[in-house]
Amino acid sequence: MNPDEQDALKLLERNRVGALLRVFAFTPEAVEPQVSSAMSALRRLLSLRTGDRPSLSRVDFLVSSDPDFEDTDCGLTAGRLREEVHKHFSGAPVSVLEIKKGDIYCMLLNYGIANQLEDRIPYSIVLSHPASSYATEENVNGLLSAMERRARVAGVAIYELKELVERGAIANTFAIWHNKSLMTVGGFDLRAAKPPLHRAHLHEKITGLSKTKAARHGDGTIEYHVAGVEEIIPLVRLARFFGKCIAVVLPKGEGMEWKEYDERVDPRAYHRHLAKLATKEERQRRMAKAEGMELEFLANGLLNTAMDGTKIV
Repeated sequence: MNPDEQDALKLLERNRVGALLRVFAFTPEAVEPQVSSAMSALRRLLSLRTGDRPSLSRVDFLVSSDPDFEDTDCGLTAGRLREEVHKHFSGAPVSVLEIKKGDIYCMLLNYGIANQLEDRIPYSIVLSHPASSYATEENVNGLLSAMERRARVAGVAIYELKELVERGAIANTFAIWHNKSLMTVGGFDLRAAKPPLHRAHLHEKITGLSKTKAARHGDGTIEYHVAGVEEIIPLVRLARFFGKCIAVVLPKGEGMEWKEYDERVDPRAYHRHLAKLATKEERQRRMAKAEGMELEFLANGLLNTAMDGTKIV
């Protein structure tokens, strides 16, 4: 048993760990691909083992279903997910929670964290289901090991976000939070929330260039609201109040990727993904400045090495 697995097992001897995955489909045509991706993530998560025990005690799907927001479900995903979960994993500790009020970034996750805290779960992994190939036993044990070593938040430096994550800008694409610490600094602050539709035209947008979109479609112009990257405000606060408490886990394994959406099936999700990536660092900087800090401040909260021993600062 390697050191990460040993530490992870120590954590699980005293604590329960949950996982939160956000899901929605813009249109009925996008429901099946979203459900398929979510179920693939669920199979992987339920198969994870630390030593001889399951790594996770609970998995929650959070379905965004508030029509007051742009990023919301068409109304069919929660039902289909429940059918698939019941068919393939009846009796497993899996819940499909349809959230009818709130944005997908902050309110949805705050609800999920609070829900798991009520179930005596002090640590919650947040994972984007299109990136579930990163959820290997080695990477999950790395996250758990980081928490055993007294980190308050840890993230996997997935290849698509590696430079940002290694500087301390942990991403909820694949991260774990000590829930009590997260709530102590205010949770996911609503300043990072997606604006409701009736106020969207008043909310500032970032206009930028997506090199990927330019290469594929000729015009790389994109725009995205100054919203999301909900991790940054609590990360700044954790670093400010607790010092070195942010851990980076370098991914181990092959064949890992953050999958894009199929433009032919779900063009809105596809272009949303490209715009999110192209504006991520600038949005992170805006959220750090909302707390009176530059994004580089997060390096002050980094533990000195990644969980595999590689020096990252």
